[in-house]
Amino acid sequence: MPFSDDEFRDLFARLTNAELLELWAAVMAEMNARGMVRSDNNPIGDYCEFLVAAHFGVAPEGNSNAGYDVVGPDGTKVQVKGRRLNVRGKKPPHFSGVRKLDEEPPRFDFLIGLILNRDFTVAEA
Repeated sequence: MPFSDDEFRDLFARLTNAELLELWAAVMAEMNARGMVRSDNNPIGDYCEFLVAAHFGVAPEGNSNAGYDVVGPDGTKVQVKGRRLNVRGKKPPHFSGVRKLDEEPPRFDFLIGLILNRDFTVAEA
């Protein structure tokens, strides 16, 4: 990484609140352009879907796909859940709920959960 945590903190401390928000918007726009995320919401869910899709060599499904996020090359449907370790390095309390789990037929074949480190590298899968 080109900057240490301390260097990032020093850089961000020099920015006004408005400049910090502008930077966030620019980063989100760039991640969207690269296909890493699909919205301007918290990027963790979209990024985890991007990582799982990249693992299978496919693109994530669209936002409107209820019940699964990635379809593998063999047609396997995967639901992806992601969390990021908090500032103190503690694991988050839980993944978000899986909706319509009792539907027949099931909406997904596998569920993959990712826990990301603070720097967005994968801690656990």
